[in-house]
Amino acid sequence: MCNDGLHIASEQAFQGIDEKISSLIADIAAESADVQFEPNNGVVVYNGTILTMAGGTFNPQESMAVKGDTIISVGSSDAVKQAVSRAGHSFSERDLGTQCIVPGFVEPHLHILSTAMIGNGSPFIDMTYHDGQTRNSVVESIKFSPHYGKVDAWIIGFGYDPSLVADHLEFHIHMGGSDEAGDLDKVAPTNPLFIINQSGHLAYCNTAAFRKASIGTKAGEPGFPVKDPEFERDPTKIFLNGVVKETAVKKIAGYLPQFPILAATIANVRPVLRRWAARGCTTVYDCGLGLLSGNPQLDIKIIEALTILGHFPRIRGALALNFAKTDVPTFLANNTPPPWDKGKVHVQGIKYWLDDSTQGFTAAVKAPYLNPPRDWPPCGTLNYPDETSLDNPIQQLISHGWQIVLHANGGAAIDQALSVLSRAFAKIGPGKIMHRLEHVTADISLDQLTRAVSINLSVTHLIAHVRKWGHTFSTWVLGEECAARIDPVKDDVTTGVTYSFHSDSPVSEADPLQFVDTAVTCKMDGRWGVLGSEQTVNLEEALRGITYNPGKQVGALDEVGSLEQGKKADFVILGKDPCKVPNGELRQKCEVVETWVGGVRVA
Repeated sequence: MCNDGLHIASEQAFQGIDEKISSLIADIAAESADVQFEPNNGVVVYNGTILTMAGGTFNPQESMAVKGDTIISVGSSDAVKQAVSRAGHSFSERDLGTQCIVPGFVEPHLHILSTAMIGNGSPFIDMTYHDGQTRNSVVESIKFSPHYGKVDAWIIGFGYDPSLVADHLEFHIHMGGSDEAGDLDKVAPTNPLFIINQSGHLAYCNTAAFRKASIGTKAGEPGFPVKDPEFERDPTKIFLNGVVKETAVKKIAGYLPQFPILAATIANVRPVLRRWAARGCTTVYDCGLGLLSGNPQLDIKIIEALTILGHFPRIRGALALNFAKTDVPTFLANNTPPPWDKGKVHVQGIKYWLDDSTQGFTAAVKAPYLNPPRDWPPCGTLNYPDETSLDNPIQQLISHGWQIVLHANGGAAIDQALSVLSRAFAKIGPGKIMHRLEHVTADISLDQLTRAVSINLSVTHLIAHVRKWGHTFSTWVLGEECAARIDPVKDDVTTGVTYSFHSDSPVSEADPLQFVDTAVTCKMDGRWGVLGSEQTVNLEEALRGITYNPGKQVGALDEVGSLEQGKKADFVILGKDPCKVPNGELRQKCEVVETWVGGVRVA
């Protein structure tokens, strides 16, 4: 089955609440109208350290001058003074002292609306893993819901990940045996209950939730999904066991309370962007419009409205449409060439999921998983068993100028991506923009990366896999040998492939300095030590993965990714020179002091 995204509303549902959404956005805009960002009239920074990352290297310089939204000079103090003199304009001055300036961080793969969906005021209970979390502690959080015990009142959660908790216990229904604590019918006997796995590719439902969606849970009942493999069965194959995957997640989610989720999502967009800006993010790439609504055009409508009302002016953004079908919609084909700009919304990519979640045992790997659930395929699943079905749509989109973004976690999916894109490039050429492989997690070989280089294909890693999931990958999901090579950054450097790091937020936190710490140490959380030390890289190579390289991947290297004359004045002021901080301690000892976008301080 192909994943065309978790969504919480149909187009018809959106049409029914359009006016409410518009009113809500207007109210939020009015409440935040007093937020002002003062433009600069020209500033020169000097002393301290300026790591420009020009060409992807530190390339340190002494001074930088900014006027308006643009860098007018960067280099030696004398050279910058001469440029300022020629500008014929008075500039304020700032002595950095012991601080350091680096390019603004580019986050190349996250989900704005999905992250905002689980923020403050959301109906979703945050079940994201924390140290010491157990399945029982998640059960307790369900019982604290204000809706608990109310007949037909939905209880919904996000973030439970059995791969991370002790004993790796899943929720279920109708399983019998001694594991009653995980039976969601017993946990919430009167509430429809829906819990999304942290990967977003799986969810757990009780019988009441299935009934809300008119799905029978027993063979012979109306709506029982006899032939749909996305609904798991218990060992007898007679009952649904409560675990749903991919398109089944989407189907159940369509019955959730629509407006409360959308209202909380819209209200949380600005706080989410502020949080990312405070961590140094100046450019973000949303890698899946349509995940919220199930319809990319509707997500664009929400983001466009927020943009017009001033919610998105202070972080640059590019977007990719979530897409799974092999026919190209007219509204895409007719917008030629991209980028397709709707206000400040800049749409340039089309994303296909070739496989799914590594920690969820659904990514398409080559070697069998250690502990795949029940009768799941031992090596995961390719969403396009007939890869040639992708040839026509991808070739058509490339010929129109779209960027192709392929979700490919496992080695078998990487092989498929290389095959499909090699055929496309041989037939019609690659186009002008760099195409991308997303996550590139497990079972990745040097040969695959070399092939990616040969066709100018880039990769981006969810680097938190090492820190947050490294131990469970090693002991439960993949095995020690395979886990030691997840997110193989050193291999990226060796082969010369263009690589970057991302959060996939809300799967992990958007925190670029943490990405750098992980890349230079391969340290796992807690007491687990180092995973795959041979894949560590040096600080310069790691910083390249959050600045210059992702700037190139998002097609904006002429504006962002390095500090050079003529580029946008997007930069981060750090408390210390990163080169003077021990490896792995950047996040702790080299905090983000200020974040500037287009010559304006935003955090």
